[in-house]
Amino acid sequence: MISKGSLDEKKVIMIDKALGDYITAVTIQEIRPDYAAYHLHQAVEKILKAGLLSFDPELDVSVYQHDVTSLSRTFSKYAGLSEEFRLKCAEVDEIAPSIRYTNSRNDIGQGEIRTMLIAAESIIKESSNVAKVKPFFDEAIHKTVDENLKCLKPILDRESQ
Repeated sequence: MISKGSLDEKKVIMIDKALGDYITAVTIQEIRPDYAAYHLHQAVEKILKAGLLSFDPELDVSVYQHDVTSLSRTFSKYAGLSEEFRLKCAEVDEIAPSIRYTNSRNDIGQGEIRTMLIAAESIIKESSNVAKVKPFFDEAIHKTVDENLKCLKPILDRESQ
């Protein structure tokens, strides 16, 4: 059991928010690709920061700001991940920041979003399989499923009537 207010709880919350960002991006990708890109970048950033904290609880992850490429380099060293992992992180980092504040919704295309989605899926999957991250990822998955079921309960209740 993870104690409330602990660093372990913080990691679970970060991963839960990463999953929420990923789900948001998938949901809105066709109507707001610029927002989807932002949420995919956030998802990757949060999963990497949670992963780093799993290896080094004393690390100040805020020094990385939103630099997914640097986060992936450090996380890869701790976790022994491949160059391919770092390249996927770099793809996400290359596309998303350009739309963070200045570009319009039409400045990012479906091809770029598809590239980011594939990269983010791979990054999340590979990160979640790292032994020091897996318990927190599994806890976040349960939390996400439970919360999504709460949101869907009124709909599921109507269907049973």
